[in-house]
Amino acid sequence: MDTIDQLNGEILQNRFQQEEMERQARTFYRAEDTFETLLQEKEQLQFEIQETWQGSERFPILQAQQLELKRVQNLVLEELDLEKSRIRQERLQLEETEDLLLRKRQQAWTKGEQK
Repeated sequence: MDTIDQLNGEILQNRFQQEEMERQARTFYRAEDTFETLLQEKEQLQFEIQETWQGSERFPILQAQQLELKRVQNLVLEELDLEKSRIRQERLQLEETEDLLLRKRQQAWTKGEQK
């Protein structure tokens, strides 16, 4: 029974980790949604600015700034993709750990019944 109690504790700890990871994932996905909404608003604003300044002497400066902003935006999107990948990987790892612990507990329980 000591082994089963230990495994139960490990399973419980793993589930706490899963809950914390899910909480962090929800926070991340809400932030990502907010970022995407801001990007849409930025695109609309850039379009309006471009329409206003098109043909002026400052237009090339505006285009250069828009390109730099797009570069930074792409870097942020790459970081978001990396974080999504990390979240998926951590989720899978925690699920695999739980499955392993559940199998070990079942084996320990079966051995305990055979004695």
